[in-house]
Amino acid sequence: MTEKELAYLAGFFDGEGSIGTAGGSLCVRITNTYKPTLERYQAAFGGAIDVHNTGDEKTRLSWVWRVYGAKAQTVLEAIEPFLVEKGPQAYLGIHFRELPKGSARTRVQEALGLLKRTTHHR
Repeated sequence: MTEKELAYLAGFFDGEGSIGTAGGSLCVRITNTYKPTLERYQAAFGGAIDVHNTGDEKTRLSWVWRVYGAKAQTVLEAIEPFLVEKGPQAYLGIHFRELPKGSARTRVQEALGLLKRTTHHR
């Protein structure tokens, strides 16, 4: 993948992506109405794309792409150098999997939650 493509994907992720945990596993996801970009993520990193919102007369159809565990870490490692707003979250996500289960992981989960409620700039 080219640096230009990674920069594009990182910019998209900065605006639309989410880093968290699910069932004790690292989770990276993007929800959006533009499925082709989610398909770019899937082609590059694997994962699944599912309908997020079926849409109705007031809302648009939206999709969610997600990956877990080692694949989620791989995504973050690839795009982290290009992230601006979500850089600190990506850093925590990358290192989350290296921690033993228990209080250290819990502290990282709490820090991710705090970072999601604030805005960061380099």
